[in-house]
Amino acid sequence: MTNSNNRVTNGHHSVSGINYGATDLLMATQAGNLAKMADFIHQYNTTDEHGNTPLHYAAAGGFVGGVSLLIVHQCYIDPVNNIGLTPLILAMQNQHHYVALLLVNAGASPFYLSPCRISGIGLAVMSGNIPLIFSMLSSQSPQINRQIALYKIFSDVAISKILEKIDILLLICKADIRYPVFNLNPPLTVSATLGHIEMVEKWIQVGAPLERRDTSGLTPLMNAARGGYLPVCQLLVSRGAKLDPERNGQTALNMALEFGHTEVSEYLASQSENATQHT
Repeated sequence: MTNSNNRVTNGHHSVSGINYGATDLLMATQAGNLAKMADFIHQYNTTDEHGNTPLHYAAAGGFVGGVSLLIVHQCYIDPVNNIGLTPLILAMQNQHHYVALLLVNAGASPFYLSPCRISGIGLAVMSGNIPLIFSMLSSQSPQINRQIALYKIFSDVAISKILEKIDILLLICKADIRYPVFNLNPPLTVSATLGHIEMVEKWIQVGAPLERRDTSGLTPLMNAARGGYLPVCQLLVSRGAKLDPERNGQTALNMALEFGHTEVSEYLASQSENATQHT
């Protein structure tokens, strides 16, 4: 039986319990009734108004028997609901790691990146479940999909401020910190924006590009200057960050002045003056 707190998220609210507008199999799955599921298993790929299939509901609720039954009957393993979530993502979001393993072993892609930038592998890395991560990494996937999904996790790690996750990404996942992804915010820029100097130091140590811009066109130094994070600015400059890049005609110094960060602006001005004297 599934747990009674089975939840699947749709675009507006969480669906909990039985959806009486659904087909018999969807109702049986939401109720955790394996015998009823078997009676209506021919409906295995049916969707409800939220785009959820029986596998979405079984995975979200940690319903191992239901997931196994649907897999045996060869349901589509990676259906995407109306907000772009797969059963694997829902299983991981609800911390049903054994269900996630069943799905991955059946061919679910951990490297699918949803419209809101969530992936199974990303949730696994953030959970710290190393055996599950290894299982996901053994999945076949186009290299570009794999690297983009892994690169997105760098940004998640930057937000979480958990240094150890960087090593998981680099040493276990073999993620490429320099992979050319330009529609996602680079981790160094994220950490600079947050003013987290330990994370900035770590990203630099592992080779994060110093000048890679975020989706707004700002460099790490620009973001640190805008935030008034003097130690981060000093670290970036000492490691070779350029003072003269511009966005809309403004440098990091201009941005520090605009936001009233006197110490940062004085530091950047002195560094600019020194650079001019040595050219």
